[in-house]
Amino acid sequence: MRKIIMDVDTGSDDALAIMAALFSDQLQLQAICCVSGSRPVEAAMDNTLRLLHLLGREDVPVYRGVSAAMVKGVYRDRLDPRDPAYRPRYPQTERVRFHIDFDYLEEAGTKEQDISAVEFYLQYLRRCEEKVTIVATGPLTNLAMVFRIAPELVGKVEEIVIMGGGVRLSNVSVSAEANIWRDPEAAGCLLASGADLLFVPLDATHEGYITETDVRKLDEMHNPVADFAARLCRERIRAHTLSQPLAEPEAAAIHDALALCWLIDPQVLCDIRKVHCEIGLRDFSDGQTIIDPRYYPEEPNCRFAFHADRRRFIDLLISLLAKSREVRA
Repeated sequence: MRKIIMDVDTGSDDALAIMAALFSDQLQLQAICCVSGSRPVEAAMDNTLRLLHLLGREDVPVYRGVSAAMVKGVYRDRLDPRDPAYRPRYPQTERVRFHIDFDYLEEAGTKEQDISAVEFYLQYLRRCEEKVTIVATGPLTNLAMVFRIAPELVGKVEEIVIMGGGVRLSNVSVSAEANIWRDPEAAGCLLASGADLLFVPLDATHEGYITETDVRKLDEMHNPVADFAARLCRERIRAHTLSQPLAEPEAAAIHDALALCWLIDPQVLCDIRKVHCEIGLRDFSDGQTIIDPRYYPEEPNCRFAFHADRRRFIDLLISLLAKSREVRA
């Protein structure tokens, strides 16, 4: 069984990824570390704790991570019109929300751990005897801080699966995907760290979408966990319909769950290439994942997944969520 740590900014797709991890018999979730991203770290913490309470898995420790980007030092909100790269490209008559707080779920009975996420990583990696895999589905600030403090701990990590980036697609600016854009310096630190990195970018996740027809299979399970998952998916479908229509109508990308599910079935991702990637750090390239396109590129420093097998991914995700029937109410 593969031991994993999840580093999240828990919104809707992070929640689906966490559920998939906990329902898999191939993964052993050691801890969840939160970071500011699609939700501020305080909201990400609360969402995570409420979700674990719903799942009956409050035994999983949750650690509070960094609340601001490494260099910019602020929580970057893509809806901030002061940002020079901000260009709203969807109808403003309706509010587009991919992520909301889970305050409609019952409040958790447990609290966050006493030490920070960065301290947890340092302690865990220093004492662990077997390598661990990290799934990062938010900005990479926590991990960059850890490897800045103790670069030798990279050797304790099997690989880091990152939901982030894009080559043909962007979603937060003309060139960048949100997780990388919110802390591009952190992404650059990881690329320079020597860690084994797999990027699951928008190029793949926008092919791994769920449809309303798929979501109805969750309705048929008739339990609170599946109902919650269906609600998250429908919130995403509405947001995609308003702002980022996909190949089919009434569909939504489940970015973070796709990255997690690759650990369970590697065939959900297609066309994985070793590439050399650099991160743009200013103006309209800020947060861009720039793949060296030359005939003689720099040495590869990561892998990029360019496509996904939608049907294989969604069938796997739904089969994992079907195990929600085993959760005691």
